[in-house]
Order: sequence, then structure tokens, then C-alpha cells
Amino acid sequence: MDAVLCARCKGKGLCGNAHCPIMSSLEKMKKVTQNVKTDFFGSSPPSIFVGRIGYPDVSFGALAPAEEGNTAIYDSPSEWFLNNYSIDKIFGLRSSLINSSVKTNVYRSNSFLEKIQDIALASKPLDIEAKYDRPITPDVTIDAYSRVAPSGPRGFMNRLDICDNPHVPIKVDKVVSDTDLGAADAISILNSKDISENHITKLLSAGLLGDEKKRKLVPTRWSITATDDMISKNQIEIIRNFDEVGQFSVFSSAYLGNHFELIVMPGTWAFECIETTFPKSVWNPNGNDVVMYSDYEKYSGRKNYASNVAGGYYATRLPVTRYLKKKKMQASVLSIREVYEDYSVPLGVWLLRETVADAFSKEPKAFDSLNEAMVYVKSRLRLDFTKYLNESRLLKDYRSQRRLFDFRNIK
Repeated sequence: MDAVLCARCKGKGLCGNAHCPIMSSLEKMKKVTQNVKTDFFGSSPPSIFVGRIGYPDVSFGALAPAEEGNTAIYDSPSEWFLNNYSIDKIFGLRSSLINSSVKTNVYRSNSFLEKIQDIALASKPLDIEAKYDRPITPDVTIDAYSRVAPSGPRGFMNRLDICDNPHVPIKVDKVVSDTDLGAADAISILNSKDISENHITKLLSAGLLGDEKKRKLVPTRWSITATDDMISKNQIEIIRNFDEVGQFSVFSSAYLGNHFELIVMPGTWAFECIETTFPKSVWNPNGNDVVMYSDYEKYSGRKNYASNVAGGYYATRLPVTRYLKKKKMQASVLSIREVYEDYSVPLGVWLLRETVADAFSKEPKAFDSLNEAMVYVKSRLRLDFTKYLNESRLLKDYRSQRRLFDFRNIK
């Protein structure tokens, strides 16, 4: 099996192999969850899920553990990161979430949709009760493509009741009620009001944002990337009007086998993501060599989807633009992510967003030249830095604009 194709495919089935090596390696991680009979009662964190298979006819539903009370931790990436949760801890939480689903067309309204929307609106856990046609078989759903966090078994329901009144923030209610407001503007407003990306994604996925005539269900995988993309694009428009940063800075962070080094350079807005997956890591399970892939944008932005890094590109770019907007500066930024063998289960792009945000919450290492910055980064990475120099379009562009002595002694 081609390790390069595996790393870029991330389980999407591009090779046509019925026995995907990535999915096969994940099967052993699937823990047996409890049996669920035809009746279910629990507290949703709150959380929902909209599938993409068969689009525009998809499954959508509510996620909840068979537990009452404050279950917010089951869907709280910021808390997982803050408390340094292990892969096993996060996987254990997520695999306990029961997905109570129905099938529908993304444009069709029904009583189930209204209840799922109530859950998406809520900012606090609420009790739900579901009834199924047949008992649910224990299983765990893993998104090898790694945008969505894992979840537990799914059952198709014939009844759903919400046993609480959802607590809806006033600022959320106001934006959702404005049916003349475009989705991008709605997301920008919610972001400015400190509504989390996690909550905004649910609102978009449940068809609660945008012009009334254009509202529809959006698969969760797509809504995550769309939210990251729209927020960062709005911030880039602002950043382009700021002065350039005056020095070279390096920001670093690591979590669960994902190591980030971010080089912030004087210059107009430009951004590049380079990801490197090491053998025995989740997307390079059977390979013997390191696999590298990247995506890049110049000042004018991207004209198409970042298909190599995919959702991780947009999840990384968001905290980068948030930092620059806060500092009221613009810059050219290179993000390097090394994925080690410790990262054994894809947990979702929230991990990138939180880890990069953590990097920018710390004091950076400052340097007078790009050469000095790269020497420092070289000492912190496993892979030979010359391979990054050969891969990076941003550094190549920078080289053509800057004096060559900035790049001496990088071997």
C-alpha cells in the first residue's frame, strides 16, 4: 500500500481497497459500548450530528450518553485540552455517546428537525428521551478523515422527546431569528460575541443560520470546516489592513502526539500548512517512511479547497488569524505539524485548533532573522529541516523576496 496515498486519503477510500489499512488499524480501538434497548434516556451535552452519506438524503440526530445531569464534558474540546485528557479518556467519553438518528432530506422540515434544532440552540445539557424500532448494536463511529470527534452506536428512532427547556443565549437567539442575515455574516457576529466554534458549527449544521430560503441541514463534517473557513476569512480581510510584524517569531505547542512549530515572519498576509506523518501514526499505519503534504495561500487567498491538508488547514488557520487580529498586525505564517506514532486515533480537527491556539497563548521565541528562527525550529523537529525547505512554497517565495544570506547554514 502506498503510504503517501494513505496519508492524504485518511480513510476516504481513494485507492478502492475494500480493506483500508487505516480503517483496519482503527478497528482494534473500537471499544464495546453498552447495549441500548428500544428505550433511551440521557442528557445531551448538548450535541448533534448530521451525516453526509447519500446527500441530500442524510441521517441526522442527537448525541447523548445514558447518563443524567451535567454531561457537557462529553462535547467540550476546550476542556479536554485544558485538562490534558489522554486519547483513551477522550475516546472513552465519545464512544459512550448514543446517536439517536432519523433519515431525511436536508431541505425537508419535520418534527424531529425542530427538536434537533432545539438541542443545537442550547448552551447547557438537556434531558432527552428516544425510542427505537430495534435494540442498538454496540459500535463506535470513527471519522478517519479526522474532522469529527468519534461517537458511539447509532440507532434509528421513531420518537424523540426533549424533557427540558433549552437554555439559549440571547445573542444566539437574536442571530438565528434574523432570517435575512447571510450565513457568513451570522457566523461573524456569533464569533464576535464569543460564541464557540463548537456551538456555531451545530447551529450551521442544524440549518439555523443564513437566509431563510437557503437554510438546510449541513453535514457536520462540512459545517466544521465551513465555520473555520468563514471566521478566518473575515479576520483576514481585517488583517490585510494592518502593518507588518517587525520581527521573526516562533510559537510552539504539542498535544497527543501532534507537535506544532509556527514561524511568523514580517511580510504581507500569506499562510502555509505543512503536515508530516511518521510511520505507525494513525494515517501512516503500515508505512516505513515519513509522508509530507502541504497547502498554501498568498495575500489574495485561496481560490479552491485545500485538498491536501483538508479540514486541518482551516482549523489551523483560524487561531493564526485570531492572533494576528488581536495584535493588529499582518504577517506571513508557516505552520509545521509533525504527527507521531502516539497519535493512534483521529479525534477531530478541534485538536489542531486548540493546540495552535495554545501556542499563540504563550510568549514566542523572537529572532532578528529568518535564519535564526529556522535554526531554532530545526532543533525542535524530528524530520531533517531541509525537507521542509524543499517542500515549503512560502519559504521559496520568501527566498525570492529576501536576501539569500537569510538562508545560510540551514542543512
